[in-house]
Amino acid sequence: MSAISAFEIGIKERRGALALPLAADRWYVRALAHHGVEEIAVDSAIALRSTRLPPLHADPCDRIIVATALRDHLAVLTPDALIRRYPGVTTLW
Repeated sequence: MSAISAFEIGIKERRGALALPLAADRWYVRALAHHGVEEIAVDSAIALRSTRLPPLHADPCDRIIVATALRDHLAVLTPDALIRRYPGVTTLW
């Protein structure tokens, strides 16, 4: 999972758009451990790749998630129809 997902989860929880049983920081760590998911750091290669994506999505976090998935050949778990439109991206949801 892209580390930028922690940012998005924290923001959504703080503004009340996401209800979690724990504070976002505690929930995130537990969720990764429970599901055996590894966090992928956002490095310069991912950041730069996100800037070269087609201009389908204005959300920089989602563009970083797409760039991470493309680089590491991973599926993106999302209901976001715009993410599904990126060439080469596999989505599940």
